Order: sequence, then structure tokens, then C-alpha cells
Amino acid sequence: MSATASASSRRPSCIGRVALLLRQLPAEMPARILLLRRPLGQVLGSQEAMQGRLGTTARGATQAMLSRKFAAEMEAVVALLTARSAWHVLHVAYENMLADPVGECRRIGGLFGNGFDWSAAARGVDATQRRFS
Repeated sequence: MSATASASSRRPSCIGRVALLLRQLPAEMPARILLLRRPLGQVLGSQEAMQGRLGTTARGATQAMLSRKFAAEMEAVVALLTARSAWHVLHVAYENMLADPVGECRRIGGLFGNGFDWSAAARGVDATQRRFS
């Protein structure tokens, strides 16, 4: 299947897929959710670079259109997370994760409990992989 805009515009974005999955969870079901927040400009730049590497395009989709779509989807996700009282949500900023992986992974460990190896997670953060600032 070709990854052109005609096909991809009908498919939800990654954020949209997560929102769809979250909506399927029963509101009363306890859940622990990690929401990693990255500046929208960086997300869009990363998407554009990935499309360039893959040789795909989003025909007809401008950066402004994508920006509005992603922002609306993120707002919907945050509203859903806020509305679910049985859900424990930890917001982690992408920049904070890169700047202090140990501290941020310890915070994540607080959300997920003893089974989460925060030190291994912190070792896995590689700020050199960051392509957009």
C-alpha cells in the first residue's frame, strides 16, 4: 500500500490512533498513562523528515493543516485523560526527558511502580538521536 496522502489522510495519525484506543477503555477501569509531550513544531519536523527518508508525501496537506489537526487531537486526548477519574496520568515533557533522563524516569517509575526499571529506561534515553529542536 502506498503511503500517499490520499491513503494516509483517511487514516488517523499516531495521536489519533491513541485517542481512539483510549476512548475504548472503560471510564471506570483504573489505568496508568504516560503522556509524553513534545513541541508541535518538532513533531511536524520529525514527520516531514521521516516522509523524506521514506520517499512519501502528504499531498495537499500543508504544515498549517497538519499543525491544526495534531493540536486538536492532542487537546482531545488531554480532555479525555482529564475526564477519567480512575486514570492516573503523568505528563512528561520531551525536553525534560532529554535534559534529565534519570529524574524523569524516576517520575515514571513512581507512576508504574516497582516493576518499572527506571535506571534501565534512563540509560536508554539518547539525546543524540534528537533531530529537531
